[in-house]
Parts: sequence; C-alpha cells; structure tokens
Amino acid sequence: GSEGTLAVVTRIILKLIKRPKNRCYLIPTFESLEDAISTVPRILKEGIVPVAIEFMSGIAMQLCQNYTGIKLPIPEAANYLIVIIESDSETELTNLTKRVNAICLDNGASDVFIVDTEKDMKKVSDVRAKLHFAVKSLGLEDIGDAVVPRNKIPEFINMLGEITQKHGILVSGSGHAGDGNVHFSVIAFGTSEEEFNRKLPEILTDVFKGSVSLGGTISGEHGIGVTKKKYVPIAIKQEQIELMGKIKRVFDPNYILNPGKIFD
Repeated sequence: GSEGTLAVVTRIILKLIKRPKNRCYLIPTFESLEDAISTVPRILKEGIVPVAIEFMSGIAMQLCQNYTGIKLPIPEAANYLIVIIESDSETELTNLTKRVNAICLDNGASDVFIVDTEKDMKKVSDVRAKLHFAVKSLGLEDIGDAVVPRNKIPEFINMLGEITQKHGILVSGSGHAGDGNVHFSVIAFGTSEEEFNRKLPEILTDVFKGSVSLGGTISGEHGIGVTKKKYVPIAIKQEQIELMGKIKRVFDPNYILNPGKIFD
C-alpha cells in the first residue's frame, strides 16, 4: 500500500477465521535448490494450499539449530522446504500429508520428514523464527527483502553468491517459496564497521538490481519506508515516481501523512 503516505486509517474491520483443529509440518530435504523450488508449483497445481511454504539452506538450518540449542529430527542437507498444512479433518490431513510427501519425493527430495506433534512443531517454529538473531550473532549485519518470480528464486540465490564474491561480504537468503519473497542478510566477518557501512549501499544496489532484472522488485514484506526510498528508481521509472508524487500532493498537500517515508 501507500505505507500511510496517502491516508489515515480510522477504523479496521477484521474477520476472524477459526484455526483448523489439525496441523502438520513436512520437511523435505533436497540436494538441488532448483528441485526444491520447482516442487512448490507442483503442490499448488494439485489444489493443495499449504499455510506456508518456506525454504532454507542447510547452512541456515544448522546455524539456527546451533543458536537455539534445538536439535530437529532431520539430517543435514543442502536445502530444505518447510511445508505447513492444516485441516479440521484428521482424515483429510492424513491424505494431504501423503499427497505432499509423494510430490516432494517425485520431484527430487531425498527424504521427507513429517512433524506432527505439538512439541516438535513448536521446535521447528522456534528454530525458523530465530534465523535473524542467529545471523546477527555472527557479526555486523543488515537485513532486507526482495521479491522475484517463484521460479527465479534459485537464480536469485546464485546472484547473492556472486555479490558475495564481488564485495567480500556474505549475502545469504531464505524465505517464502510460495510467493518468491526472499529475506536476505548481509553479514561481515572481520570487517570494520566503517568499511561495512561504506560497502552496504553498493551491496544493496546490486541485490535490488538483481531482483528487478529477474522480473521482481525491491521489497515484499518490509516496505520502502526511509531506508529503501533511495533504491526506488531501480524498480520504478522516473515518470512513475513523479506521478506518485503528484498523487501524494493531491491527497496530502501539506505533507503531514507519514512524512519522510517513500517521498522526500
């Protein structure tokens, strides 16, 4: 949306949906990231709509387990998907689990681990939720997100590797395999804060140029706000930016709605 730059929300009406009674996590392991990501449309084409489909590299998964001290009942692998499915019916959940399991194995998964107890599902959630903190514990760090078409995720992750080589600072990614939203971390080992801050804008520019070149854009969940507004021209033409500014002036001629965000 406009991130509060065009309007003030005075009332919100929410419709609450009762959470289904039964839930299950499937964690397929893949040697190939391409196989992992191409599994997602196959699941969706079968009419199966998971609550979430996340992807994580083996390095990220191990890092999170080490940071939290939680050992998940899964082996080491190059890549993981985390597929969450729910249903009010135990029979339907069992059927969905079998179908997703078969699709993953048919698409190159070396194994699929089914996590179906509340205790173990909480462990998986806790491990996944601590990725940012686990990365932050390594040293100087900055985070961001970008979006690419779902089938371009492997290519984008490869681009992050090339950016790492170019700048000598690690750029890694994981995120939502279902919608192409990749959360990335810029991590510096043995680099001074001054050098990190000097290189960071160049790194972010390369990351966002990469996502746009693949048909994506510079943000999914994080928004533009203050920190990304200087990168907007990478994704949007100057004529479009000027038009957005004109619309802003119509709705907010005094620039009192969320000033400083997106527009100067």
